Amino acid sequence: MGFKNALPLSIASSTRLFLYIFLIFKRNILIFCTASTKYEKLIKSTGNDHNRFLSQNCAVCKIGKNLLVKMSAFNESSNGSEFFDSAEHVETKIVSVYTPLIYVGILIISLIVFASQYRRRKIQQMTELPSIFDENDAKDLYFQIKQISETQSVHEKVLKAALLNRGAETIRRSFKLKELEPQISILYKNGSIGEEYWQRYQNEVKVIEIDFKETLQEAESLQAGWPQLFVTICKEICFNQALSRRYNSILKRKEICIKEWELKLNDDGRLIQ
Repeated sequence: MGFKNALPLSIASSTRLFLYIFLIFKRNILIFCTASTKYEKLIKSTGNDHNRFLSQNCAVCKIGKNLLVKMSAFNESSNGSEFFDSAEHVETKIVSVYTPLIYVGILIISLIVFASQYRRRKIQQMTELPSIFDENDAKDLYFQIKQISETQSVHEKVLKAALLNRGAETIRRSFKLKELEPQISILYKNGSIGEEYWQRYQNEVKVIEIDFKETLQEAESLQAGWPQLFVTICKEICFNQALSRRYNSILKRKEICIKEWELKLNDDGRLIQ
């Protein structure tokens, strides 16, 4: 079977074909080299004797003739071999154009389903983690007042005061998280706290950011252009609340020390010896 009529071959058949052609070429080269060597020996043996060279010229012709006969016989035997007949038959099947599109569509749908399920499970795990801070009473109070305002008439200043209280609490928590960030990062790197507490801290940071954005949107809905002044007022309220808590803690500490050490104080608060 010729090359033109040959069927598409597999990789193994192509390798066999290459090796077979290489063997044919090598065989012809060896035959040619043998004939050339004999021819050179013949010339050296005759030397300058032309008559002797002419007398032995017939032997050279016989060598060339034998070379051609061997090459033609080898080529005929190669053409009549069963190499191409024994090649693997590759069966071709007609595939629809929509087949790869269907495969790609199935792959994309499976990836989307997996991503949605993974995201839903991740969010569920994050919501189940407890918060670092206590309950946000200021936020709950604002939503209660806002819910009442839907059914009853509530003054706008009441809503603004509740929103300012909520914003001050949000700023206080954000400051607290920024203060704790270096310590928590060092403890997490050293392995002193677990993955769960670190995830709780990360969740709390995200929740505070979202809560602060919501307060700004609520402030804009109550009064246009108010968010710029809203943040400043919330910071002042936060600092005033911090000072009042510090002062109240001093008074509580004073009462505890009086009870523990059994101290006696007069009406002016001075120690009685």
